[in-house]
Amino acid sequence: MLLMLVFSIMSAGFFYASRVDAIQGELTFSGSSQVSSNLGGNQRTSHVIFIMFTFTSPLLLAGILASAVSLLRRINSER
Repeated sequence: MLLMLVFSIMSAGFFYASRVDAIQGELTFSGSSQVSSNLGGNQRTSHVIFIMFTFTSPLLLAGILASAVSLLRRINSER
């Protein structure tokens, strides 16, 4: 169940990432040697932040859920 939750959040992140113009531009130019120059500095910064959030969110979610399960086990064992 935990694995399914993590993968569903990852797929939702990838779905929303596919709608971002900067990522669509990167995907269209990934096969060619052309460089997309239509992105400004501010758009590139938000693009990098979004990508880093997409990569780290499953790890953060797994850590939070693992901590919650361990806390619940500790509370139940003390009873």
